Amino acid sequence: MYQAKVQNKTQARVSRGQHAYPPGISTYNINDEELFLINHCKYLKLLELKYVCNLCQKVFDNKKGLNMHLNVTHKENEKDKEDKEDKEE
Repeated sequence: MYQAKVQNKTQARVSRGQHAYPPGISTYNINDEELFLINHCKYLKLLELKYVCNLCQKVFDNKKGLNMHLNVTHKENEKDKEDKEDKEE
């Protein structure tokens, strides 16, 4: 998932995917499909793109930061759950 800052260059609202983009600059959480639609729309300009963790909604500036967060934070949570399940058995 991404957090995108999008500029609508027209004076009218533009609808693409699940969002309607009003004139001016706005920020939305989008998926890969909507990112594709924004990139291919001549009325919308992508100003900033950040990465969002699907599990906790934390925002990162680059993909490397997101991957590190997933490996450190959420991988430990999975190990804790597995350890608890093993102890219960």
